[in-house]
Amino acid sequence: MESTNNNKVSVITNDLDATIHAFEKIKEVATYLATSEAFTKGFEIRDKDGNIIIDENTGKPKINIADVALCLMTGHELGLNMGGSLLYGKKLNQSTYMSIMKGKGLGVDIATAIEKIITIPSKNGNTVSYTMVDIISAKLMQNQITFLPFIKNYAPYYIYRDADRNELELDKILDKDTDNLLDKYEVVNLSDTPDNIKIKVKEIKDASKIVITKEQHGYYTKAKFTRKYPDGSTVVHYQRFSTLDAERAGLLPTYGSDANDKSKIVLLSPGKDNWINNTPQMLANRVISIGGRIIGADLLNGIYTREEVVSAGIVSENEAPIVDAVIV
Repeated sequence: MESTNNNKVSVITNDLDATIHAFEKIKEVATYLATSEAFTKGFEIRDKDGNIIIDENTGKPKINIADVALCLMTGHELGLNMGGSLLYGKKLNQSTYMSIMKGKGLGVDIATAIEKIITIPSKNGNTVSYTMVDIISAKLMQNQITFLPFIKNYAPYYIYRDADRNELELDKILDKDTDNLLDKYEVVNLSDTPDNIKIKVKEIKDASKIVITKEQHGYYTKAKFTRKYPDGSTVVHYQRFSTLDAERAGLLPTYGSDANDKSKIVLLSPGKDNWINNTPQMLANRVISIGGRIIGADLLNGIYTREEVVSAGIVSENEAPIVDAVIV
């Protein structure tokens, strides 16, 4: 028993010695590279005002050797050679490492992951990763998950109510019934004259149907996600997102009664500029990202889009860098 424990200690000691030796070698390489301007661009030490600090002895910029070493170690861990590691430079940090690992799970190459998957600290002390909806769409389609064309694309969104003004979730029923209400419902047009409404209500009741009304509340986009598995089984998920959902989330402007004067309508929430200026596209993006995470949770590994993490308050608008457009 004692011999076995001694062997384990010996193995751990040898591994630790090898690791320390590797660190020392990397430090030697980093120190050597720091003498060449060709390899150290981006690793300069700067003062609090952002100015490069010049070494008094060499007259050249001071180089952060620890950053160079970290860059080399991170690059090696990710399978990059020395040239590739130095090419990415200070981008190879903890956040980039997390982005690349997220990218591997999504089947994205290192270069695309560094540029298109952003990992930053969240307000709760953890990290959060986000990307463009293009990356999410590509991953879904690569795995035979279909969702295009949309069932509804910035179409009028209606709220259905019964005679007691209770809201009915008929949109979910319509997922399987195209644009037609089920036979047991029939809509009364409230903009009609009172006499015509009474006549219509009687006709509906005589036909043993339920009287309902519908009111337009903005617009919505809806998609049917279909995933086929190797065993031949199929899973279907319907996902919608409306301007009413956006208003409730504070993404679009909302109005209501003034707290001091109920007869006065005031702006309650200003909304977000990107939603106000690009409402149709933002609705489509939200449908793809939410629906994709539900039907392809094992594929997307919890990745979000930038506007989702900002609107959810995970990070602030100023803390979340914008992801550039990418063609996948």
